[in-house]
Amino acid sequence: MKIAGLLGILLLSLCLGCSRQPPHEPVTVTFLDIEWDAPERLPKLAQDLQDFTRETGIQVKRLPGPAGSLDQLVLWRELLQKGATTPDVCGIDATWAGMLSQYLMDLKPYFATELASEYPVVVASYSVVTRS
Repeated sequence: MKIAGLLGILLLSLCLGCSRQPPHEPVTVTFLDIEWDAPERLPKLAQDLQDFTRETGIQVKRLPGPAGSLDQLVLWRELLQKGATTPDVCGIDATWAGMLSQYLMDLKPYFATELASEYPVVVASYSVVTRS
């Protein structure tokens, strides 16, 4: 009986100790956005990011990119060449996919279901065909 009581106390103290651990930090991704001269799109983007956080639990830290498209391309290429750990996600112009292809990863295997529901022309515009 003593052993069972001691085991019960030990298990109870372990369980109470577990409940006192600090909660895990939420997952946060850093999004480096293309900053076009279109301030009217910012409220929609903010709403989309809030919806994403609500649906996934993933927080998004949005960083506006440089204003000019050439400056944006230079920044993206520089970050990719360095292998920078942030940002986690970059908004890029569709025309840059080919120029940045050596740094990009094929995500089709991971998002086959989602891509099937998109317009094929849009998917194709962000797809790069590489030649071996």
